[in-house]
Amino acid sequence: MGLPWYRVHTVVLNDPGRLISVHLMHTALVAGWAGSMALYELLFLIRVIQY
Repeated sequence: MGLPWYRVHTVVLNDPGRLISVHLMHTALVAGWAGSMALYELLFLIRVIQY
């Protein structure tokens, strides 16, 4: 049996450095996903326009 889900949130909230790093990592993941989806949609649109 692992830690309860709220235990991880308590550890993150009590450490300001870790809180900032978690937010930066989340922002990087979301930005990477959004960029890859934008590139995919752009390439899809270019292929549709060509035909």
